[in-house]
Amino acid sequence: MASSAKLINRLIARDAGRAPVLLARKYGRMATDAFAFFRGSAHLFHADFPKRFHRFPAVWLNGDLHLENFGSYRGENRLTYFDIGDFDEGGLGPASRDLLRFLASLHLAMPLLDFSAAQAGKLAKTYIAGYRDALCSGKALWLERDLTTGLIGELMVKLDRRVEAGSEGSTWLRSRVTGAAHLDHAGKNSGEKKRGSKKRNSKKDRGETDGALSDQRRLRLDTGKALPVTAAQRKTVTAAIREVAWQQRKLGHGRWQILDIAWRVAGLGTLGLPRYIILIRVAPNKAGDQVLSTEGDLLLLDLKFQPGSVMAPELKKQPRFASEAERVVAIEKRLQAMNPAFLTALQMEKRTYTLRELQPEADKLDLNQLKADGRGLDFAELEEAIGMMGRLTAWAQLRSAGRQGSVEADTLIDFGGGSHWVSDLLAAGEAAAARQQANWEASRDWLAAAASRLEAEGRAPSLRS
Repeated sequence: MASSAKLINRLIARDAGRAPVLLARKYGRMATDAFAFFRGSAHLFHADFPKRFHRFPAVWLNGDLHLENFGSYRGENRLTYFDIGDFDEGGLGPASRDLLRFLASLHLAMPLLDFSAAQAGKLAKTYIAGYRDALCSGKALWLERDLTTGLIGELMVKLDRRVEAGSEGSTWLRSRVTGAAHLDHAGKNSGEKKRGSKKRNSKKDRGETDGALSDQRRLRLDTGKALPVTAAQRKTVTAAIREVAWQQRKLGHGRWQILDIAWRVAGLGTLGLPRYIILIRVAPNKAGDQVLSTEGDLLLLDLKFQPGSVMAPELKKQPRFASEAERVVAIEKRLQAMNPAFLTALQMEKRTYTLRELQPEADKLDLNQLKADGRGLDFAELEEAIGMMGRLTAWAQLRSAGRQGSVEADTLIDFGGGSHWVSDLLAAGEAAAARQQANWEASRDWLAAAASRLEAEGRAPSLRS
């Protein structure tokens, strides 16, 4: 049918040039259910956004706000937070875009968790109620780890326990890293410069740590979460990370030794675009110094290509940023209570990337995983979490109020106090979910077939993919 052909062409156009082996995974997951399709086709949602909601207050947006885009992480101050994540699609636009996308995600996800349409509707009202209440307070707050309970509290506790894991590392770390370190306490083959030798200042030496070259810890490539990189990719990424390492050393954050680099397999919407995981051993500048690490003496970094927001073409003229990566970093810093460690923009060749400490998918509110683990999913507990997500959305907008075109806090307070827009937005959330359901049903057979074809090609990802 013509409508199906047009829809498929829209999917193909957006994903052109991606690494086939990873694009196969994206299409395979999108074919499984409407919620996965929704997550992997944000450009369709924004292109079909109802015009009547353009008059909502202008705020800084996440651009891809959905049920699973909230999670726990450690901030650069090393405390645990739960907040909105993934700002790749961020931009300046009507508050209704984030609100409507989240509401649609509720209606698409609840059937997967065996909750009814009526329960999804109740959760939608809970989200908006939490959002409005937080706006009316006029204060941009955050979640305190010791005072947070329920589903969100469990995620924050899980992260803290992983950080406090023993010498062999947490289950999470062992699922990503293999091998062991064999330190040479005598100093042989340690890579240290002899006393009195010329101070290192070349680009080649920047970021290299003194210490054990016998460290055999490497990224695991047998779990489906990482793939090997080419020699050219390794060289390019290494050069970029060495520059960051040099700056971190000058800041007193320790000396970095790059142990391994792999292509990271994570997320859904960006699968097939260049994304790397970097494994680093961190050593203190001098004995007794504290270092910033993910776990033990290891640091895992996420380096992600930023091609531009799928929401931007549907918005009015946007404020200028030096690069797409700078846009993502700036918006994330404005909206989050505390940004993740090492959040920065990098350039490699002619592309820009965001760098941050790796945030595990396991630390996100993955409701399907909770169900698969056999945890009883109590509706009241879920409702509490959804209400808090509404508050987090409001706090992010208040936190970034008055910045480069976003409305002032007083405007948001007045907007939260009004109710004229609520019923229409709630109904639109159901309608948006229905459109996505129809799009999935019209394209799922093609997606499954395309996934099989791309998988058969078996081509490895490349930096130019």
